[in-house]
Amino acid sequence: MSENRKLKETYSVRRGGVRLVAALSTLGLEFKVVLILWVEQFGDRFSIEAEQTALPRRQLYVAMTCAQKSLYLFGAGQVPLLEELEQSQGFEVVLKG
Repeated sequence: MSENRKLKETYSVRRGGVRLVAALSTLGLEFKVVLILWVEQFGDRFSIEAEQTALPRRQLYVAMTCAQKSLYLFGAGQVPLLEELEQSQGFEVVLKG
């Protein structure tokens, strides 16, 4: 769907299928189920600029809010961001080793 603007404009949630969308292209879209892979890419990045460290979290938030019914986040290794979500008690987090 990120391929071109026309695909995004003609998207309908009523049409079945699986869509692969870059997190940067999810603004304004809704899906019944959202799977976000490699969530560690949205984690803290070290930068002198505060905006640079906040940007990945904002992008993750936008992608997460596309979920209407279910949201699944997948990460590998030690993912502090998933641990934060678990501690917030707003999410059910299952950590598997």
